[in-house]
Amino acid sequence: MIRVLQINLNRCGAAHELALNTATQLESDILLVTEPNVNKLGQNWTIDQKNDAAIKVLGSAGTGEKESNDGFLWRTHANINFYSCYISPNVDITEFGAFLDRLGASLESRPRGQGTVITGDFNSASPLWGSRRANARGRLLEEFIAKHNLTLHNTGNKPTFQRGAQESHLDLTLTNDRIKTRIKGWAVLGELESLSDHNYITFQVTRDPSDSTGNKPRTEKHLDFERCKQELETRLRDKNLTAGVLTKEMKRACAAATADRPPRIKKAYWYNDEIAELRRVCVKSRRKYLRASPENRLRYNLEYTNSRKDLSRSILSSKKETWRKLREEVGRNPWGMAYKIIMNRLNVSITAPPKDMLRATLDVLFPDRALENQAPGSGTGWSRIQEIEEVTDEEIEPPRRQSLELELNGAPHDILASWPRST
Repeated sequence: MIRVLQINLNRCGAAHELALNTATQLESDILLVTEPNVNKLGQNWTIDQKNDAAIKVLGSAGTGEKESNDGFLWRTHANINFYSCYISPNVDITEFGAFLDRLGASLESRPRGQGTVITGDFNSASPLWGSRRANARGRLLEEFIAKHNLTLHNTGNKPTFQRGAQESHLDLTLTNDRIKTRIKGWAVLGELESLSDHNYITFQVTRDPSDSTGNKPRTEKHLDFERCKQELETRLRDKNLTAGVLTKEMKRACAAATADRPPRIKKAYWYNDEIAELRRVCVKSRRKYLRASPENRLRYNLEYTNSRKDLSRSILSSKKETWRKLREEVGRNPWGMAYKIIMNRLNVSITAPPKDMLRATLDVLFPDRALENQAPGSGTGWSRIQEIEEVTDEEIEPPRRQSLELELNGAPHDILASWPRST
């Protein structure tokens, strides 16, 4: 299953950061945004030609196909074409029609067997997606949906855009026939503060039932070693031990000491309790403002505006403070958070060398016999026998000390596994 988060960020830097954290907390796999903050777009983002739409695949660098166009872009993930689109409300109807023509040509160029998800802010109105009446843009978009046999997933129950008393349905989610039945849980998260005039939209794309190669969801397990030891001691007491009995009881002890790992609460590195509380206050003040009577609307609007400013300032301040602490930590602990962030960004892992390579290297560096050494550049045969002295305890003491220091400094296990040790 692919979890998707969709949002118009209104060019706000704090909204951009909050969207990334929200995607992490909701365990989203892909983030589709319009009007992103250009200064926040890093190398892992796919961006359209005008910087009006962007896509980020979360948790991996992503290796699928991608293409940017004027006002939209697409990226392939899990054999699905994900589109993010934006068209300004200020362009005339002719330019809007040209935008739809370009989008339609792009859809027709994609392989027929692939599923397609189209999201974006189309700045158009139609009763089909919750507006009271259709405008010229909405009628053109209705024709576009019918022409390309697309399915609209907006329910129209909640507005996707809210600014003061103004509400509208601007952000749409469309799919082709190949994938329309696999969209589940489409919802507008109107109660979750986004620091944008637009609300979050979330939905899931279920696995293709005809795809037998898909991975089943894995449940994380945790083995309590202390409990396993106690279980094993109890089970082996007063028993006639054989290899079969020992194997069977070890399996039972491990099963008894294994439990489902509690779900980890994921969040951005800068997200803290203060920001979480300010977000709750923001949501509460927003709810009061939207439900206020006309005579109280101005007062609650001021409270809501101030709470949004406080949340935005707190996010930016936390990022700066976290960055300062991160720089200070590098000097004290090179294997700390900075190391983890860099390795995660590089999307690589350090592993110990293969055993055959390690054995060949050790045989050359520490041979168990005398070598016949050839004089360099002599052009003659073996000139002399070089006696190899044994390695002493004094020579291996410094690496052993360094290994202990690495352990004390919290070096990752993959680094320690390849570090020389004394026996």
